[in-house]
Amino acid sequence: YPRFARAVDGALREALGPTEAARVYVQVSRQSGDDERVPLAELILMWVSENMPRRAEGILSSARRHYTAGSTAR
Repeated sequence: YPRFARAVDGALREALGPTEAARVYVQVSRQSGDDERVPLAELILMWVSENMPRRAEGILSSARRHYTAGSTAR
């Protein structure tokens, strides 16, 4: 899971910049409350898909790239 979280974070920062990415994290955290059944990175991707449909595919694609690159960076 940490590699997945880093991949989503990298993709979000790449697409939105650090300030806007932080705003997304705050928004999603507020909406999810203390419910930890779904990992935050997954909630972020779901939120982006629902609330930023024009940017969602690019962010998802970037997250896949970051995730794959993370598997070889050990």
